[in-house]
Amino acid sequence: MTLINCEIEILTPMFLGGAPQTLADSERGKPACELRAQSIKGLMRFWWRAYKYGQLVECPDAESRLSELRKVENKIFGSVSGNGNKSSFAISVSPKTLSTSAQSLPGHKVEVDTKGKTVFVNILEYLCYGTYVYVKGQGNKFIREYIKENQVFPMKLRIDDENCKEDVLTALYFFSEFGGIGSRSRNGFGSLNIRNKTEVFSPLGKDFMKALVSNTELLKRFKILREIPPFTAFSHRIRLFRTVQPYKSWDLCLADLGKIYKKSREALEPRRHYDKRQYIGAPLDPPKDTSFKSLLDRHSKPYFIKVAKSEGGYSGCILFLPSLYLYNSDTDRTGKQLSRETTNIQFQNACDEFNRLLSADHRLEAVL
Repeated sequence: MTLINCEIEILTPMFLGGAPQTLADSERGKPACELRAQSIKGLMRFWWRAYKYGQLVECPDAESRLSELRKVENKIFGSVSGNGNKSSFAISVSPKTLSTSAQSLPGHKVEVDTKGKTVFVNILEYLCYGTYVYVKGQGNKFIREYIKENQVFPMKLRIDDENCKEDVLTALYFFSEFGGIGSRSRNGFGSLNIRNKTEVFSPLGKDFMKALVSNTELLKRFKILREIPPFTAFSHRIRLFRTVQPYKSWDLCLADLGKIYKKSREALEPRRHYDKRQYIGAPLDPPKDTSFKSLLDRHSKPYFIKVAKSEGGYSGCILFLPSLYLYNSDTDRTGKQLSRETTNIQFQNACDEFNRLLSADHRLEAVL
């Protein structure tokens, strides 16, 4: 058994929801947001799937690879199917002293075209759209409280099966390095930093510790798969874009990342055109006077915005993890027949163009 104590620092606001979801619940003394060990474990499972899938190169096709992935996953993370299987590790967190807030986020204005008019909005609110409502005369008000940034909480990791230690710690590393917790985590909210990385990841050996200096080197090890995966996972097509200069605060960093992302997304095609933009993320919210309907009701974007700690303050990155747009379906949201091959190619082309736009911004460098 291996016991590891982690010091987790919250870098950006974290939008979480327990059973009570609203500010009214909070005012009655009920927690409006809870940080749970199970949430962290679930996100580690997501990042484990993302890197592990591409390592199963001995499997002849996607179906056999998915089957093998489930077997190994059940051994590591546990399963309730069949006779059940106990997880190989356990997590406990002590977030009781974390402060929450419903105050407005720092203001960083950008122009947005809406309903035929140009208005100014806070880019941070643009990134966390859906977590607030508009109140006439007061502006945007958060639906529920969020956990404030610049706080630290302890997390204990107990690994019972030593054979699973490498997988557990590697999953924790990728989650902490490129992921986040809570709503809008793909837009940079809920970003975390493990303050004692050397202590936490030292069991993975000297080679891994050397690669910690640059997460780019670690990502290169997992660019094995030569095909596009059926779900969000590592492959030869992953890309990483990193900010060139450090920032003094988390909000300056995230605001710049948001501006770059928004500018690149809008540059894909002329205003009031959405054929390419739907591939970056769906659903879209086009003006009501347009007849556009996205192909799918929902499709998570393949981009992960992340704020990190650096020597000079804060840094940021955007990780591109592509998958097939259509894997086991040949119809759109209305049941209309689609060409799976053509649609997947259109998705790849839109993402390739988006990646070129990200690379063209002087505030980012393509490091992978």
